[in-house]
Amino acid sequence: MAVSFISDLITRLKAKLKLEGPTQKLEQVERLIQEGKLDEAMREIQLYEDMKNLTENDRLRGQILKCEILNEKRDYKNGLKLSKQILEESEGLGQSLLMIDAMICQGNALLGMGELDDSFKITEKVEVLLKKIEDIKEREYDTRHAATTELKGKICRRKGDMNLALDLLQESLSIREKLKDFHAKADLLNNMGIIHASKGEFDPALDYLQKSLEIYEELKMEQPIIKLFNNIGLIYSYKGELDKSLEYYQKSLDLSEKFENKQISATLLLNIGQIYLSKGELDFALDYNQRSLALYEELDSTYELAICLNNIGNIFESKGELVQALEVYTRSLNLFEKIQEKSGTALSMNNIGNVYRSRGEATEAISYYTKSLELLEEAGNNLEASSALLNLVLMTIYWEDVGEPQPYLQKLQEIDNKEENKAINQIYRLAKAIVLRKSARVVKQAEAQQIFQQIAEEEIIQHERTVDAMLNLCEMLLLELRTSGNEEVLKEITGILEKLQTIGENQHSYSLLVDTYMLKSKMALLELDLDSARQLLGEAQQMAEEKGLRNLAMMISGEYDTLMDQLGKWTDLIDQNVPMIEKLELTELEGMVSRIIRKKAETPEFAGEEPALFLILTETGTMRFSKQFAPEGTLDDKVIGDLLTAINNFIQETFAATGSIERIKHKEHTLLMKPIDPLLCCYVFKGQSYSALRKLDTFIDTVKGSRSLWRLLTSTTKSDKTISAEKKMEDIVSNIFLSQDSSAVLQVEN
Repeated sequence: MAVSFISDLITRLKAKLKLEGPTQKLEQVERLIQEGKLDEAMREIQLYEDMKNLTENDRLRGQILKCEILNEKRDYKNGLKLSKQILEESEGLGQSLLMIDAMICQGNALLGMGELDDSFKITEKVEVLLKKIEDIKEREYDTRHAATTELKGKICRRKGDMNLALDLLQESLSIREKLKDFHAKADLLNNMGIIHASKGEFDPALDYLQKSLEIYEELKMEQPIIKLFNNIGLIYSYKGELDKSLEYYQKSLDLSEKFENKQISATLLLNIGQIYLSKGELDFALDYNQRSLALYEELDSTYELAICLNNIGNIFESKGELVQALEVYTRSLNLFEKIQEKSGTALSMNNIGNVYRSRGEATEAISYYTKSLELLEEAGNNLEASSALLNLVLMTIYWEDVGEPQPYLQKLQEIDNKEENKAINQIYRLAKAIVLRKSARVVKQAEAQQIFQQIAEEEIIQHERTVDAMLNLCEMLLLELRTSGNEEVLKEITGILEKLQTIGENQHSYSLLVDTYMLKSKMALLELDLDSARQLLGEAQQMAEEKGLRNLAMMISGEYDTLMDQLGKWTDLIDQNVPMIEKLELTELEGMVSRIIRKKAETPEFAGEEPALFLILTETGTMRFSKQFAPEGTLDDKVIGDLLTAINNFIQETFAATGSIERIKHKEHTLLMKPIDPLLCCYVFKGQSYSALRKLDTFIDTVKGSRSLWRLLTSTTKSDKTISAEKKMEDIVSNIFLSQDSSAVLQVEN
């Protein structure tokens, strides 16, 4: 039945082709390409090729459109192969216009493959050939001239010459307006919007994209609108308006799913994942990227697979999981190299360099940064090449015996001199200041500080560069504070940290926020404000845990342990006139700033704690459950009494700060308290607190995830009975708190 239907359909389509004729059929295919219906367009081309009595000219016109479909589907290898074949046959027939069309297809395929110089040479050949054709109709000339100019503009964009790219696309746009080619006009406006965005000119970018959207809506073309919604979402993500960005990405995803376009859906899932990464929601980011990865694997899209793996590597790197990040980046690199995609290869090499830099493996980092730079220079991508040069400058400054910064700085200056690009200029000045501050001469250090100050105060182009400048400025001011003890310097540093916090909040950069909270905690110690110091560390710990920043969470826990151990010493300093240098040394603030600047990852090693006592209390302090782990006699009545007094003193305050953890140090014991309304969990132990914190969270998650346990716990708040004798609760508490694995969970029935 199905076979009969399909056979009948093909017969009817072939009959329709005879009525329509070659020209009408090709116009229909071109319309399908414009609407983004590429699979349908390819089917129609195959039917077109079966038409009888096609001239060689008609057949080659169909092949040109087939080549365009292949390029649109990113099948550049086959697009290039077919365009060369068409060119050879057209040349044999002496068909100059077909030769030009084939060359434009060839140029677009080469552009897609990253062969920018070869693509540009094609455009030059087209321009020469166009001028040689005699008696060419004005419309035929204008159409090819516009397409060639547009191709040149796209090449310049990929090379990083954004101003020339805009000029060329504007020239092509004027021709398309003259021709009343509205689809091409809309596509050009879209591309011009993206270029303005890459220059940091987001409002003009949105204006161009909105104009493009209006044209597509007038043409009633829904599929191209998918791309527009995606790009508008991209601009809002650049502007830091992440919720607005998600709104447009979701609109685009809804449309792509309507048309069952898996390719675009995969891209949108990838972009949504990037927004969640930008928001610091690493688990959501990983989920969306993995969904995107599954679609790309189904589609066998090598380029997109490599991009998706690169993004997943970004997530692991943000989590501080550098082994996994390196593994995924390497898979991405292998795929980019397989398809000879130079820009992607350079990107993966740069990211691998970042991982080695974080691990302190300088030689490997420099090797990958250098390879990345070579590819970017070949491609003429000056913006990304500038970033690679900055990385190499930083490596030579922060690591010994790995080379001199001057050759890289000189290259940066040369790029800056020939480019009118704010981002490149900022990168060059930042690199220059970093080199100057390492000079032994005071005058050069003063110049460096002035540059850092300028970058910190000017318009944010790339927030990472602004942050780098602020941190370097902070480090220089700390050195001044050490030597002068001037309180005004302290105020300047405090101002910088406030700005860093604002940037972190605006960019949803939780790692920056966590680092800033830690720095502010140490600044509070300098001012002997111990309560604020502890509160800031607590906020940093909670944020790091919530956002999956495990390495940072471990580091903060270690900082908190150190502070608790030194609390008596800090308390004694309050009544003493202690020199600033002594307080600076005790805080180790300079070392922390240095670590953040150098982006060197540290994985703290923690021993497990020694459990002593676990309690569950009500808000009024009534005990509902208790479990003593220490051998009998280890915890005498006085120690337990002191601990209960401490709990009662802090209980109301702890309940008031929902979700927070209160820590109390009593001699060699540490007490952790965390509310789970309407109860309070208290864990007493000896040793470091990170594992203890994890176990406490694991217990809370376990009981909240079990309806029967939660009913058992909460029902006791309405009576005087305790549940210490309940075996199920005993088993869970023992399983979690006596385990060497801080994430161990006993499987319980609901």
